[in-house]
Formats: sequence, structure tokens, C-alpha cells
Amino acid sequence: MNMSYSLWSVIGHANTVYNNLKNATASQAVKNQCMGECLAWKAMAYFFLVRSFGDVPIIHDNSAVLADGSYSTVSRVKKADVYEYIVLTLEKGHATTAPQWFARPYRLLLGRGIARQSVPSQKRCER
Repeated sequence: MNMSYSLWSVIGHANTVYNNLKNATASQAVKNQCMGECLAWKAMAYFFLVRSFGDVPIIHDNSAVLADGSYSTVSRVKKADVYEYIVLTLEKGHATTAPQWFARPYRLLLGRGIARQSVPSQKRCER
């Protein structure tokens, strides 16, 4: 199977699970944990996509894109902005997830600066 299809599949599943969790009947702690894990998977998939292919589109809701037919006209996002999106996604996941679980992907992509290497320093300062 093509690597990009696999990574887009991860993003699609993460988006779907994340969106379905918003209305789930589980406790808020469980929902937060699962939503944080979805964000970690999504960030890692985007990380590998942008490292392999450069500019890529960012998809927040697969169902909406398929329903409105805009999937064939989705624009690619500049590489630096995708890295910024990865950082923001990881930070959001870190904020909603138990720190002991999220520590490993957070350290791998943020703590060691892998994702931040390609984000212009002025963008990091604007936050």
C-alpha cells in the first residue's frame, strides 16, 4: 500500500474518532484521554506526510469534505504552516491528555525540537 494512503487513513480515522468523541457518553476524563490520543496520531501522520511530500492539505473533518464535494479542490498548505499545525495539534493534545501518556510523543516531536526545526522562529514567538 502507498505510504501517503496509509497516513491519510490515520488522519481520517483520527478525525472521525475525535469528532465522534465530542458527543460520546463516556466520562470527560476518558473522552479527553482518547481525544488527546487522536491528536497525537494525527500530528504524527502529518509530520511524516510533510517530511515526505512537503506541502499537504490540512483536513479537519473528513465527513464534511466528502459531503460537500470539496475533496478534489482542497488546497495544499505551505510546509512551514503544516509544521506549525503539528505543533499546535500536539500542544492541544498535551493539554487534554494525562501527562504520563502524552509524554513520549510530545518529547519525540516537540521536546527534542524535531517539528519545531522547520517552524520559523517568528511564528513560535507570536503565540
